[in-house]
Amino acid sequence: MTPNRPAIYIRFSFFLMALAILLIANVARAKAQDSRPTWKLQKDDAFDVTLMQSTKITSQVDQRVKDVDNQLTLNMTWNVKSVSDAGNATIEMTIVSVQMTMESMPNAVGKSIEIDTASEAKLKGASAELLKQLNPLMGSAVEFEMSPRGEITNVVVPEATLESLRKAPGSMKLRSLLSSEGIDDLFGQSVVVLPEDLKVNQPWSITNQLKTGFGEFERTHTCTWTGYRNVGDTQLAEIELTTSVEPIETSAKVEAKLTSFSGGGNLVFDMNQGYFVSSKSTNEMNTEKPYREKQITTKVSTVVELQIDKK
Repeated sequence: MTPNRPAIYIRFSFFLMALAILLIANVARAKAQDSRPTWKLQKDDAFDVTLMQSTKITSQVDQRVKDVDNQLTLNMTWNVKSVSDAGNATIEMTIVSVQMTMESMPNAVGKSIEIDTASEAKLKGASAELLKQLNPLMGSAVEFEMSPRGEITNVVVPEATLESLRKAPGSMKLRSLLSSEGIDDLFGQSVVVLPEDLKVNQPWSITNQLKTGFGEFERTHTCTWTGYRNVGDTQLAEIELTTSVEPIETSAKVEAKLTSFSGGGNLVFDMNQGYFVSSKSTNEMNTEKPYREKQITTKVSTVVELQIDKK
């Protein structure tokens, strides 16, 4: 019996069409996964990282208003030591320098503090004491792992760094900065953890605890990936951030009371290179505290900016 060639060709054509559809679907699925912001670090990648924080404190009693401005700049380097098959990167972070300006409160005892660890200028008083505490940090290295979603784990402080910190005044505070919690606090609002099922315009939340002089709070960052914008050949993903807080009941006695809080910001992710390039967030906290028969109201406005530049 002679084969029905047209029927064979038709069946073969349907087979090719089905195979093509399957291949196209797989490619589309892979592209959809790659089109989401995901850290894609490579071994020997190196970055300059700058974290800047400015704080303005405004206190008022009756009609008397006092302002204090503080500035902090922390310069670091990141060097990627290795990357696992799962994309988890081992990063060595080294603190390079710190610039700090702290104004004293009006009528307070002592002068304002202004230091730059990269400067050779001789300091006196409180500035010299603070510089003595910060100097052991300069050149100190710490290693941590970062997942493709930006989760920071397995923080390791080398023995050489610990030995330098043990000899420094106030070393417990310095050691806490280089702990897992310290690094989370350092980058928690500037480099958010990305969800596994990240989608455009679908919010996700990150919750942690915030300890302040007027109580403990549950802080929630609500993030939304709003889409892309192109700068030359670079595609940038933009993420908007809003922050809220809720008080946590504790037995600690707190005189000051938080009356309002607002916060927000934006983060920019380089889709070509696979890392956050910048972020900026602002918070405003308003408190009140009884003073004799009056109330002291205080507003604390904070701006945090992060810049990551690939070398």
